[in-house]
Amino acid sequence: MIRAPQFVDIPGMIAVLDDGYAKSVYRDIGEIDRKEARAYLMGAIQRHGSPNEGGTWVNVAETDGKVEGLFIGILDRVYVVGTALRAIDCHWYGTDRASPKDMLAMFDGFVEWASSIPKVKLIHPTATHVLGDYSAAEKAFAKRGFERAGVIYERRTGA
Repeated sequence: MIRAPQFVDIPGMIAVLDDGYAKSVYRDIGEIDRKEARAYLMGAIQRHGSPNEGGTWVNVAETDGKVEGLFIGILDRVYVVGTALRAIDCHWYGTDRASPKDMLAMFDGFVEWASSIPKVKLIHPTATHVLGDYSAAEKAFAKRGFERAGVIYERRTGA
């Protein structure tokens, strides 16, 4: 089942973030800051559904009463300083117990929400190597009419 989260879901949402971080290519770079995660999730829940800059779309996927997936998207300015808005996902992850159908439904809800806001002119779903093969996400995006819009690179610094 997918639904908008409540503040009582924050520990479960952090557990999902923990699961994803432990499986990510970033697992050897620091750890999740619990205080920051709580503040981030609380703010995202508070701004859920807002059609203004900084507004968010937040859903959780629940299996047997436990949060097993989450989707967080945000509205920001096109080209950082534009007058129009874009919608971009920040987190879209499910544990091994999350239903793939629920994960796609959360994405579709995000797209529907963003598409309903007149100031939103772009929707930017993302897929990186953070959890390995992202080809399924690319297929889901293409099936929904999205086109590739560039690439992203990274270089690690420090020891």
